[in-house]
Amino acid sequence: MTYTYSEFKKKMLEALSDHFGQDGYELSIQEVQKTNGPIEQIAIRPSESIAMGISLPKLFDSYNNGNSFEKIFSTAKDQIYENLKNLKAMEKAARMFESYENVKNNLFLQVVNTERNAELLSTVPHTDMTDLSLVYRVRVTKGADGVSSTLVTNSLLRQWGIDIETLHKDALASAKELEPSTFVDMKTKMRQLMGPMVDTIEVPNEMWVASIESGTHGASVIAYPGFLDWAAEQMECHGFYIIPSSIHEVLFLPDNDRLNSEELALMIGDVNNQELAPADYLSGHAYHYDAELQRFEDAAEYEMKKEEERNI
Repeated sequence: MTYTYSEFKKKMLEALSDHFGQDGYELSIQEVQKTNGPIEQIAIRPSESIAMGISLPKLFDSYNNGNSFEKIFSTAKDQIYENLKNLKAMEKAARMFESYENVKNNLFLQVVNTERNAELLSTVPHTDMTDLSLVYRVRVTKGADGVSSTLVTNSLLRQWGIDIETLHKDALASAKELEPSTFVDMKTKMRQLMGPMVDTIEVPNEMWVASIESGTHGASVIAYPGFLDWAAEQMECHGFYIIPSSIHEVLFLPDNDRLNSEELALMIGDVNNQELAPADYLSGHAYHYDAELQRFEDAAEYEMKKEEERNI
């Protein structure tokens, strides 16, 4: 029998509830607001201060990829057991949020698409950058499995008794220490991923990859103070196009008068539609940075202004 998503989530909730109900735990399906849209998760609350969740879309993707329901159930069960095993550490992390002084040195940034995250942005402090928005996260743990973090919400801001200007200033300072920027040319990046085989393919010489050390939410590097000016110096140019490849990294291309925003938008659209997971989407068009004017803007708007100046 093949399950629809609705049937799958109902059966998974029943199976996990039967198993963990023996230990007194109650499970439910909840909708949680995430970057680029809400997702459903199976939630379990082992204590008043802690709620745990498992992404239902990820489980269903595994099912659609050919894994049996029984195997996915076993994986979900093991994940819940692992989370319960770490309950004390999670409760300690929750207490960390009681005071702003506890978290201010663990702040970092995430950049998201403003339109796609309108509902999320109504609940969190944010700073606009054209049609992008900076949101703020607190790093809870960092290990071999990656970075665990929590989004700063309006309610947390009120609890801490600070304003967004303070949060923004502290996050910029903390992010540069927690997550230093990375900047490599595309050839070097491809060699890191593919090894010597990269020498057999054609890689654009002038393309650079910008991110942060962990790689998670690395597109936020465009907001690091002085980073865009420093990048222009490294590329020996006065301005460059920024391609939003995902929320985790961006690509820089020196402005050599051979590029245009329409061609770049077509390329970005192809990648977004064919290769990028919806949760990783950042934007459907390019941006431009003018190092002389220190101006970050939509690439099409930059070109329009440039054309107007030529016609004066």
